[in-house]
Amino acid sequence: MLEIPPVKISPSRGRALALLIFVCALASVSAFAATLFIRSPQQQAVEAAAPPSSTLTAQVEERLLVETVVLRGTMGSEYTASITGPGPGAAGDPVVTSMPMNSGDEILAGTVLIEIAGRPVIALPGEFPMYRDLSPGMEGKDVSQLQEALVALGFSLPEVNGVFGPGTQRAVESMYENRGYPPLQGGSPGALSGETEAGAEVAAPAADPDEDLIVPRGELAFLPSFPSAVRADLVQVGELAEGPVLDVSSGDLGATTAISDREYDLIGVGDAVTVHSEEHGEEYEARVESILPPDTAEEDSPEQEGYQVLVTGDFDDRLVGADVRLTIEVSSTDGEVMAVPSSAVFARHDGSTFLVTPNGDEVEVGTGASAGGWVQIVSDSVSVGDSVVVSQT
Repeated sequence: MLEIPPVKISPSRGRALALLIFVCALASVSAFAATLFIRSPQQQAVEAAAPPSSTLTAQVEERLLVETVVLRGTMGSEYTASITGPGPGAAGDPVVTSMPMNSGDEILAGTVLIEIAGRPVIALPGEFPMYRDLSPGMEGKDVSQLQEALVALGFSLPEVNGVFGPGTQRAVESMYENRGYPPLQGGSPGALSGETEAGAEVAAPAADPDEDLIVPRGELAFLPSFPSAVRADLVQVGELAEGPVLDVSSGDLGATTAISDREYDLIGVGDAVTVHSEEHGEEYEARVESILPPDTAEEDSPEQEGYQVLVTGDFDDRLVGADVRLTIEVSSTDGEVMAVPSSAVFARHDGSTFLVTPNGDEVEVGTGASAGGWVQIVSDSVSVGDSVVVSQT
């Protein structure tokens, strides 16, 4: 058998062969790349042409159209106040000696709110501010209020006549004793008799030394309605009660907010409101109770700019102080109506309006209420479910 001797390639010829193979491969890759990036004039013209037009359509629907205004509000009670304890006196320094009430607790008429220097602060029904100490023999509107509060607690009085007589004294003594405290004795506050700053005419204190009962003004806290609630306890046992000791609230819970002149033109008393608390994950149906212009809003209102709006409803007491979202329904159609997206309605120079069908036909329509990007249409030529052009691109 014939044997072919192996061919020996010198190193220099091997390098030349490898270089030749590399050059051929590079040429092939370059040719392939050229086919990707090089375009003929015909191809360039086709690619530069605008894409074919497309038509976006929507269906005519039957729906309830509701226009809303969304605001932020704060939940609070109709009445809020800070309770201040009595100052230094015969009982000693005003040190807090007991805290029977805590934040969130319910307050009923006759409740002891706090004990200062061993003396109680009692919650009673009433709105007239207690501006002086009371004792037997005095007369005035504040005495009438005290008598009415005693009757509300179940104590018997001959009559409510604004005169601090023996019957009123016995009722006051019973009120204190029923709560575990002795009535305060110590002589009559004669310096506070006569015509006060409030203009109330009072009689001179009785001279009888047996009638030396005193009702200190700091021991009674008159609140306009019950039940009330403790919003915050501001002191601790052992501290000096040198300022407000409790924040309390009473009355119906409501949300307050401020609105601009433009929103005032849309919102009215009685409008439906949806109140949503993100913090509590709860939603309530409510209504606009009142709208006050800025110049009649309360001076201590946290929001003074714009009209002040009060929203009332059946709210949970846990919402006090919460920041809430108020969605106010300002207009609504009477039931479901035929409607299309607002962008589907076109207008001519003469003010007439029309829809465009996917075939390009124009259909005359009338328009009505609009809300949430939809508009009511009135036409005998269009039915629910029909397609109409919203836009063309």
